[in-house]
Amino acid sequence: MSILSQIKQNFDTFLSISFNQSDDYCLKLIAKILEEFDLELAATRDRSLEIVKKVSRTILTSKGQITFKRRYYYDTINDTYVYLLDPLLQIPKYSRLSEELKIKILSSLDHLSYKDAGIDNLPKGNELSAVSVFNLLNKSSINVEYKPFNTSNKTIHVQIDEKYISMKSKRKKASNRRVYTACIFNDIDKTKKKRHILVNRTIISARSLDKFFQRINATLVKLYGVKTSDKIYISGDLATYIQNSPEKITVCNAIYVPDKFHVQRLVKKYIGQKLEISDLSKFDSFIEAYLDALENYPCDKNDIDYHTLFNLLKNNPSSIRNWYNDDYLGCCQECINSHYFADRLDKKPNTFTTASLDKLCDLMNAIHNKFPFTIDTHESYYDVPIQSYLPKYSDLIEEKSEYLIDYSNYSYGVRTALKAISGL
Repeated sequence: MSILSQIKQNFDTFLSISFNQSDDYCLKLIAKILEEFDLELAATRDRSLEIVKKVSRTILTSKGQITFKRRYYYDTINDTYVYLLDPLLQIPKYSRLSEELKIKILSSLDHLSYKDAGIDNLPKGNELSAVSVFNLLNKSSINVEYKPFNTSNKTIHVQIDEKYISMKSKRKKASNRRVYTACIFNDIDKTKKKRHILVNRTIISARSLDKFFQRINATLVKLYGVKTSDKIYISGDLATYIQNSPEKITVCNAIYVPDKFHVQRLVKKYIGQKLEISDLSKFDSFIEAYLDALENYPCDKNDIDYHTLFNLLKNNPSSIRNWYNDDYLGCCQECINSHYFADRLDKKPNTFTTASLDKLCDLMNAIHNKFPFTIDTHESYYDVPIQSYLPKYSDLIEEKSEYLIDYSNYSYGVRTALKAISGL
């Protein structure tokens, strides 16, 4: 009656307590399975192994700690000391975190700082330092599987921008460095009034400019299937590396189109009005009028924005004409950049190293593009020839799991979970 009364009075509390107890119960069952398995290994081992002692080990998982004891042996033939349970189940050496917890922590670094990732992913009452999370990322590698889009006759758009973030240096203090970002798409879905959606969108980022354009070239070929004769648009602000980016795109015919927002902002600043060309047949005369107005502007020689705009209108006015092409969809890279990258690199900053930043870029690219990826934490394992110590083990693995562990006293659900955990 007291249990029923407690449920009726505070159902949420009852659920919370029950969930916590079920996690604790499952962790204890896992520990029991490990110890029973170790007992089976001891019973079937080669007699050249002498039991020295039982050694306790605690591993932290995303649900809590698992503490179990396993036997430590002396190999009388090879004069070495070994475990049997650890190499057989591929339990990493020395690590106090489970592999699934490490991957959970690393997978959250696209939106969490090192400090928050070491708190939010761990069970209540446990915490991993920011340095430990950083070291975990630093020694891990991320492998992304890229999947091609369905071919389309729509013109591909590549929009480029950059973020400035704090970087560590061995010789110098932390300084701001660029992370180059790009958004590639070939259409815009405008069926939803409140939000337009980019079709076949891919996010790319890289710390190195050379690596950045290598990724763009590879993505255009592998995901979009471009050919050397295909035309694509490259959009962005008036930065020199963006204006010169068509030279770096070697797999197709790339055309630079300056972002309309940036051009309009500078024209408004120096001329006092927007750059509006109502009649394309008079395009050249409009450009000449804007150039005349800029020449009469009292400009400081060190004003980079002024000279950038003047050189664009004088040396590459045809790039502006592309605004009026029917297949040009416009540029919105700054919004994309802020939405996908600023949240991690600006709002939750860390002082990054080049290696960790490269991996973070790989991780964010994979997650934002919804590409499958794997994380290898490069743990070290015990290199022990288990078969030489267990002459009967080949027979054991052919037996049913009920012969190794007695599940008869458990309910069907628990039996199923235990068998899945034991992998037998």
